[in-house]
Amino acid sequence: MKKITAALIFLVSAAFFAGAEQLTRVGVIDLSAIVSSYFKESQAWREVDDMSQQFEAEKQSILNEIDQLEYRKIDARNRGNDNEALRLDNEIFNRKNYLQEFTRIKSSQISKKKDSLLESPTFLAELLTEIQYIAETKGFSLILRSKDPDLLWWNQEVDVTNDVLKRLREKSGKR
Repeated sequence: MKKITAALIFLVSAAFFAGAEQLTRVGVIDLSAIVSSYFKESQAWREVDDMSQQFEAEKQSILNEIDQLEYRKIDARNRGNDNEALRLDNEIFNRKNYLQEFTRIKSSQISKKKDSLLESPTFLAELLTEIQYIAETKGFSLILRSKDPDLLWWNQEVDVTNDVLKRLREKSGKR
């Protein structure tokens, strides 16, 4: 009876350890790297990039204008023209308020455009298809976002970002 019990315990233990070797493989993916790299090559992303560059150029132009107004205000004060200095001070205040509102609106527009790209049903479907393909071919049971705040550490071997990006590029004809 002791031999049967010992054999049974051995078989259960062996089955347990055999099952333990087949642990669920978990992978991670950096979606922001996928989006920035993959979309950077697309027309839609170039439009966002153009919007951002145009915004920065306009913002710099307004900042230069404010600097010029401040130099003119200093010059007016040095000449003793308090009325002109006060008028310029008011104009500077208005331009700074305009810049603040302009920045808020343009930043919001750019952010919405980026979000619409990320939430595009065709892109999401394509991305999920490629993530699924990579997960299944490499034996992963679960893929998590690498930026997940609950994900504390992972081995680089489980990062499938480059694999998914490569598949997306192959499917779209980009190398």
